[in-house]
Amino acid sequence: MDSRNCGVSGRTKYDKGVTAQEPEQSPPGAPESTGRPAGAGGWLIEVVLLALLACAFGFAFYAWNMLGDVEMSATGTVAMVLGVVVSFVVGAGLMGLVFRSSRKGYDR
Repeated sequence: MDSRNCGVSGRTKYDKGVTAQEPEQSPPGAPESTGRPAGAGGWLIEVVLLALLACAFGFAFYAWNMLGDVEMSATGTVAMVLGVVVSFVVGAGLMGLVFRSSRKGYDR
């Protein structure tokens, strides 16, 4: 028997579709997941990020109210709508590619 033969008649481990799969392993230096809460450091990061989000919403509310009765032209409205639609399509397309890449195994 050939040293490359995996025991399947006529096929070797180098043939397409027959791969020696190794168990999933974390990258070197990656922390092990214990399923427990993150601890004091994790909570502090969450509180800081939530505070930054609240500040961003507060600034957006303040800026919206300071604008007052600003009128936007039809061209401005069309540009804003196109910007939102294109941003959404690009984001959805990139997420679709990430999903497909993960499903097809290109990330390994």
